[in-house]
Amino acid sequence: TVNFGEGGPEAERAMNLGLDLSLWGDRTSFTVNYFNLKTEDMLVYVPQQSYTGFTLLPVNSGNVKNTGFEIIASQLILDKPAFKWNIIPALSFLSNEVKWMDGRELVTPFEGGEFVTREGNPVNSFYGYQFKGVFATAEDALEADLVSATGTPFGAGDAIYKDLSGPENIPDGMINDYDKVTLGSPIPDCFGSLLNTFKFHRWSLDFMIRFVYGNDIFNYVRYRNESMVDLSNQSTNVLKRWQYGSNVTDVPRALWNDPVGNSDFSSRWIENGSYLQLKYLTLGYTIPDKLLVFKNAAFYFTATNLFTINEYLGYHPEFSYSVDPMEQGIDYGLMPQFRQFLFGI
Repeated sequence: TVNFGEGGPEAERAMNLGLDLSLWGDRTSFTVNYFNLKTEDMLVYVPQQSYTGFTLLPVNSGNVKNTGFEIIASQLILDKPAFKWNIIPALSFLSNEVKWMDGRELVTPFEGGEFVTREGNPVNSFYGYQFKGVFATAEDALEADLVSATGTPFGAGDAIYKDLSGPENIPDGMINDYDKVTLGSPIPDCFGSLLNTFKFHRWSLDFMIRFVYGNDIFNYVRYRNESMVDLSNQSTNVLKRWQYGSNVTDVPRALWNDPVGNSDFSSRWIENGSYLQLKYLTLGYTIPDKLLVFKNAAFYFTATNLFTINEYLGYHPEFSYSVDPMEQGIDYGLMPQFRQFLFGI
């Protein structure tokens, strides 16, 4: 596929190195793959001023580099007549970086927040304020001397956002677009799995462990349930909100329509999406040639999604709201994965 912009087509340069190796009569085998993909003159849709009559202009002004390393192995650890044990690990590393955008940065809004694509960061990184806590007292807020983008002063019980910059590239006491930073990426650093298979006489046991590491998630469900900006139902966590005096908490006060921006898109809503999961476990038994009314039958019990170790506060860190790359890493509240238990013959 060739995508044309104002200056011409995109160009891709790819390098792929692979190695397949089997040893000791296929008892040990592995496949290794390294890839380096560079997209040059990437098509970027640049927002236009309304007087032009157009909303977006396709321009060739971006270079993106994707590099990665994958390995899939198989090791027959024990191969005895009565007992066999085989493991199959798989591991993938991925790095995505925007190398050049001609001095531009592309901010893309979505429901609840924004992505930014800029040099030195992954494509579509989360973009917002750095949340530092809540002003416990009016004196703390007065000492900070911060105002929102609309000029509303922050007071006791309001969110503390880091004042990073201003029009002159120095902190200016106003929390606005100059203070937004990249807050993480939905792209994981690495992911993989480990499959174990055991066989003892007529018994078998198989299980798979999966993991994902290094990705971030926008918990939109928590954002909606803890914003406290209207009469919508809220989660019990808002009971910890700042209410009076000198409460020390990390949940801002309830504020109708939120004129100061306590619920703005910030690191408060970004969570660690890493997890370790026992994906499935299967226990099986194969009967002798004939048993009661059965012949050559195998009985099995399978359990899926038994447990997941993670820090995510939402339903489950493994989800995909859409196949659209512009909607990855956003938890809009899909039905969580359920545990399933099956018995069969």
